[in-house]
Amino acid sequence: MRFLDVAKVYASSGAGGNGCPERRAAERSEGVARATKESERRAAERSEGVARATKESERRAAARSEAVVRATKERCDAVS
Repeated sequence: MRFLDVAKVYASSGAGGNGCPERRAAERSEGVARATKESERRAAERSEGVARATKESERRAAARSEAVVRATKERCDAVS
């Protein structure tokens, strides 16, 4: 006696779906971290620029004050 089995196999893929939620969340948080680091870097650059400008402004103000003091002293010496 012989047994003969016949079977048909159908295979299909899924519709794609949303992917793995954990992976999407990790990618999103990595993107936020990159954006935050870039924002912090830019803010640091801006504050360094402001600090440089402030120091330069203070230096110029001190130079003007010294010039005024010198001019006043010269005038006083000329009158005396």
